Amino acid sequence: AQALSGQIVARLQALRTDLEASWLRDSPVGRVDVSRIIRRRADPSITDVFNQWDEGAEEDAETEVVLLIDLSYSMMHTIDIVSEALWVLARSFNRADLRLTVLGFSDTNTVLYRPTEKVHSLNMRSYNIWNGTDPTDSLAMAERIIRNSSATNTVVVALTDGQWTGDDTKQAGMVSAMRRAGATTVLLAFGQGLIEEHGSHNFETAIEIQTPAEIVRVVDKMIEQIIRKVMR
Repeated sequence: AQALSGQIVARLQALRTDLEASWLRDSPVGRVDVSRIIRRRADPSITDVFNQWDEGAEEDAETEVVLLIDLSYSMMHTIDIVSEALWVLARSFNRADLRLTVLGFSDTNTVLYRPTEKVHSLNMRSYNIWNGTDPTDSLAMAERIIRNSSATNTVVVALTDGQWTGDDTKQAGMVSAMRRAGATTVLLAFGQGLIEEHGSHNFETAIEIQTPAEIVRVVDKMIEQIIRKVMR
């Protein structure tokens, strides 16, 4: 889990670096690059001999995350894996200095970590399961956080088996509202055939995973979506 967290942090830091101000080499316009002019004397194929300053968009790397974890009875056989996955993600976001709120849902909503709280660097919580699976209150709180966020990027990640109760239309509407507000939404379904059986609940990306190790590719997908929105 520590190693996975390190990989994810490296990816999040790379996102920030990619958006920092920098010199764009080999540009058709900009400041003359004397070294390329000299090289062009020996290699006529070199045509672009300027460097251009790119102001970057480092502020666009600012991200706020809301994690939702399914604590219902149907998670009984996967709760330990999901608890580990939550720790990996939360620890990574903490280390990357992203603002993070963690919500748990079952019959109602509970706040597991506020933005001022950090997951323990060495100890991992293993969560208890409750009864129902109604994420409505947690989605409503996530939507409020997203709408009130000052971060350029907002992300909502749900860790679940996808078997929800309550008003499906209302829940899907909340997810749609967060997407319209610019949030990147990712649903992680722990198991096989769950998305086909229960649907994506209107999340932008829905991915089935079996082990916490697969979270790395999920974060890659999340970063890809953030960059795509920034570059629009």
